[in-house]
Amino acid sequence: MPFLHPAFVRRVVAGLGDEVDACVPFVRGLRQPLSAAYRVGLAPLVRRLLDSDRLRVSALLEACRSSELDETALLADQDRARFDPGLQSVTNLNDPDEYREAALRPPPTVRVEWPGKRALRGVANPSGTLVQAGLPQRARLRPATLGAATGAVGAVIGSSLVALLNADRMRQDPEEPLVEGDVISFVRVDTAP
Repeated sequence: MPFLHPAFVRRVVAGLGDEVDACVPFVRGLRQPLSAAYRVGLAPLVRRLLDSDRLRVSALLEACRSSELDETALLADQDRARFDPGLQSVTNLNDPDEYREAALRPPPTVRVEWPGKRALRGVANPSGTLVQAGLPQRARLRPATLGAATGAVGAVIGSSLVALLNADRMRQDPEEPLVEGDVISFVRVDTAP
Protein backbone atom coordinates (compact mmCIF):
# COMPACT_ATOMS: atom_id res chain seq x y z
CA MET A 1 0.00 0.00 0.00
CA PRO A 2 2.54 2.59 -1.16
CA PHE A 3 0.17 5.57 -1.21
CA LEU A 4 -1.15 5.22 2.34
CA HIS A 5 -1.22 8.81 3.62
CA PRO A 6 -0.90 9.74 7.32
CA ALA A 7 -4.08 11.88 7.14
CA PHE A 8 -6.01 8.81 5.94
CA VAL A 9 -4.46 6.67 8.68
CA ARG A 10 -5.35 9.23 11.35
CA ARG A 11 -8.99 9.24 10.16
CA VAL A 12 -9.26 5.44 10.20
CA VAL A 13 -7.62 5.16 13.63
CA ALA A 14 -10.01 7.83 14.93
CA GLY A 15 -12.82 5.45 13.97
CA LEU A 16 -11.79 3.13 16.78
CA GLY A 17 -13.83 3.88 19.87
CA ASP A 18 -14.77 2.35 23.19
CA GLU A 19 -17.15 0.00 21.38
CA VAL A 20 -15.09 -0.57 18.21
CA ASP A 21 -12.12 -2.94 17.89
CA ALA A 22 -11.59 -2.66 14.13
CA CYS A 23 -12.37 0.23 11.80
CA VAL A 24 -12.42 -0.76 8.13
CA PRO A 25 -12.56 1.62 5.15
CA PHE A 26 -15.20 0.69 2.58
CA VAL A 27 -13.98 2.17 -0.71
CA ARG A 28 -14.83 1.41 -4.36
CA GLY A 29 -17.50 -1.03 -3.24
CA LEU A 30 -15.09 -3.18 -1.22
CA ARG A 31 -13.91 -3.56 2.35
CA GLN A 32 -10.28 -2.49 2.56
CA PRO A 33 -8.88 -4.65 5.43
CA LEU A 34 -5.24 -3.86 4.59
CA SER A 35 -5.86 -0.19 5.35
CA ALA A 36 -7.99 -0.83 8.44
CA ALA A 37 -7.14 -0.07 12.07
CA TYR A 38 -7.18 -2.95 14.54
CA ARG A 39 -6.79 -2.86 18.32
CA VAL A 40 -3.76 -4.74 19.63
CA GLY A 41 -6.12 -6.40 22.10
CA LEU A 42 -7.47 -8.50 19.21
CA ALA A 43 -4.29 -10.62 19.21
CA PRO A 44 -5.78 -13.47 21.31
CA LEU A 45 -8.84 -13.61 19.04
CA VAL A 46 -6.59 -13.66 15.97
CA ARG A 47 -4.61 -16.54 17.50
CA ARG A 48 -7.83 -18.53 18.16
CA LEU A 49 -9.04 -17.92 14.60
CA LEU A 50 -5.70 -19.02 13.16
CA ASP A 51 -5.65 -22.12 15.39
CA SER A 52 -9.10 -23.07 14.10
CA ASP A 53 -7.93 -22.56 10.48
CA ARG A 54 -10.14 -19.50 9.96
CA LEU A 55 -7.63 -17.51 7.95
CA ARG A 56 -9.75 -14.83 6.26
CA VAL A 57 -9.80 -11.29 7.62
CA SER A 58 -13.58 -11.42 7.25
CA ALA A 59 -13.63 -14.03 10.04
CA LEU A 60 -11.89 -11.56 12.35
CA LEU A 61 -14.26 -8.75 11.40
CA GLU A 62 -17.28 -10.99 12.06
CA ALA A 63 -15.89 -12.07 15.44
CA CYS A 64 -15.04 -8.61 16.80
CA ARG A 65 -16.77 -5.27 17.18
CA SER A 66 -16.05 -3.57 13.87
CA SER A 67 -17.28 -0.53 11.99
CA GLU A 68 -16.88 0.69 8.44
CA LEU A 69 -15.99 4.10 7.06
CA ASP A 70 -17.43 4.72 3.63
CA GLU A 71 -16.01 7.18 1.10
CA THR A 72 -18.29 9.97 2.31
CA ALA A 73 -17.08 9.58 5.89
CA LEU A 74 -13.44 9.35 4.81
CA LEU A 75 -13.70 12.56 2.76
CA ALA A 76 -16.05 14.51 5.07
CA ASP A 77 -13.30 16.79 6.40
CA GLN A 78 -12.17 19.19 3.64
CA ASP A 79 -8.59 19.38 4.88
CA ARG A 80 -8.32 15.59 5.01
CA ALA A 81 -9.99 15.25 1.61
CA ARG A 82 -7.35 17.59 0.15
CA PHE A 83 -4.58 15.15 1.02
CA ASP A 84 -6.16 12.07 -0.53
CA PRO A 85 -9.15 13.12 -2.67
CA GLY A 86 -9.12 9.95 -4.80
CA LEU A 87 -8.56 7.72 -1.75
CA GLN A 88 -5.35 6.42 -3.27
CA SER A 89 -4.45 5.26 0.24
CA VAL A 90 -6.31 2.00 -0.41
CA THR A 91 -4.31 1.24 -3.56
CA ASN A 92 -2.38 -1.99 -3.12
CA LEU A 93 0.11 -3.65 -5.41
CA ASN A 94 -0.57 -7.27 -6.19
CA ASP A 95 1.72 -8.00 -9.11
CA PRO A 96 4.90 -6.71 -10.81
CA ASP A 97 2.93 -4.68 -13.37
CA GLU A 98 1.10 -2.75 -10.65
CA TYR A 99 4.43 -2.14 -8.92
CA ARG A 100 6.02 -0.81 -12.12
CA GLU A 101 3.04 1.46 -12.75
CA ALA A 102 3.23 2.83 -9.20
CA ALA A 103 6.99 3.37 -9.47
CA LEU A 104 6.47 5.49 -12.60
CA ARG A 105 4.21 7.98 -10.82
CA PRO A 106 6.05 11.26 -10.40
CA PRO A 107 6.57 12.57 -6.88
CA PRO A 108 4.10 15.28 -5.86
CA THR A 109 4.76 18.98 -6.38
CA VAL A 110 5.06 20.66 -2.99
CA ARG A 111 6.05 24.11 -1.79
CA VAL A 112 9.02 24.35 0.54
CA GLU A 113 9.64 27.49 2.59
CA TRP A 114 12.58 28.25 4.85
CA PRO A 115 13.73 31.16 7.03
CA GLY A 116 16.35 33.72 6.05
CA LYS A 117 17.08 35.82 3.02
CA ARG A 118 19.22 33.21 1.26
CA ALA A 119 18.56 29.72 0.06
CA LEU A 120 19.91 27.11 2.45
CA ARG A 121 21.60 25.47 -0.54
CA GLY A 122 21.08 25.39 -4.30
CA VAL A 123 17.62 23.91 -4.82
CA ALA A 124 16.60 22.12 -8.01
CA ASN A 125 13.08 23.03 -9.02
CA PRO A 126 10.88 20.87 -11.29
CA SER A 127 12.35 22.49 -14.41
CA GLY A 128 15.85 21.49 -13.31
CA THR A 129 17.17 25.03 -12.79
CA LEU A 130 18.64 26.09 -9.48
CA VAL A 131 17.25 28.58 -7.01
CA GLN A 132 20.26 30.79 -6.30
CA ALA A 133 21.17 32.21 -2.91
CA GLY A 134 19.55 35.58 -2.33
CA LEU A 135 16.27 34.78 -4.11
CA PRO A 136 13.00 34.32 -2.21
CA GLN A 137 13.11 31.60 0.41
CA ARG A 138 10.57 29.29 -1.17
CA ALA A 139 10.60 26.79 -3.99
CA ARG A 140 8.34 24.28 -5.70
CA LEU A 141 9.92 20.85 -5.57
CA ARG A 142 8.98 17.24 -6.23
CA PRO A 143 10.12 15.34 -3.12
CA ALA A 144 8.26 12.17 -2.17
CA THR A 145 9.07 12.46 1.54
CA LEU A 146 9.88 15.04 4.19
CA GLY A 147 13.45 13.74 4.23
CA ALA A 148 13.81 14.37 0.50
CA ALA A 149 12.47 17.92 0.91
CA THR A 150 14.81 18.53 3.82
CA GLY A 151 17.79 17.28 1.84
CA ALA A 152 16.84 19.32 -1.23
CA VAL A 153 17.15 22.60 0.64
CA GLY A 154 20.08 21.51 2.78
CA ALA A 155 18.10 21.80 6.01
CA VAL A 156 18.98 19.82 9.10
CA ILE A 157 15.99 19.37 11.36
CA GLY A 158 17.05 19.52 14.97
CA SER A 159 16.94 21.63 18.08
CA SER A 160 16.77 24.99 16.28
CA LEU A 161 15.00 24.06 13.03
CA VAL A 162 11.66 22.26 12.83
CA ALA A 163 9.42 21.35 9.90
CA LEU A 164 5.73 22.22 9.78
CA LEU A 165 3.65 20.26 7.30
CA ASN A 166 0.70 22.30 6.01
CA ALA A 167 1.02 24.60 9.05
CA ASP A 168 -0.35 21.72 11.06
CA ARG A 169 2.18 20.33 13.46
CA MET A 170 5.87 19.76 13.73
CA ARG A 171 7.18 16.75 11.84
CA GLN A 172 10.51 15.03 12.33
CA ASP A 173 10.05 11.74 10.48
CA PRO A 174 12.08 11.81 7.23
CA GLU A 175 9.83 9.03 5.85
CA GLU A 176 6.68 11.19 6.19
CA PRO A 177 5.08 10.94 2.74
CA LEU A 178 4.11 14.07 0.86
CA VAL A 179 1.16 14.64 -1.47
CA GLU A 180 0.40 17.13 -4.22
CA GLY A 181 -0.01 20.63 -2.80
CA ASP A 182 1.66 20.05 0.57
CA VAL A 183 3.49 23.01 2.08
CA ILE A 184 6.58 22.34 4.18
CA SER A 185 7.77 25.26 6.28
CA PHE A 186 11.10 25.07 8.03
CA VAL A 187 10.94 27.30 11.08
CA ARG A 188 13.71 28.35 13.40
CA VAL A 189 12.89 28.08 17.07
CA ASP A 190 14.61 29.89 19.89
CA THR A 191 16.51 27.38 21.99
CA ALA A 192 17.69 29.91 24.55
CA PRO A 193 16.45 29.33 28.13
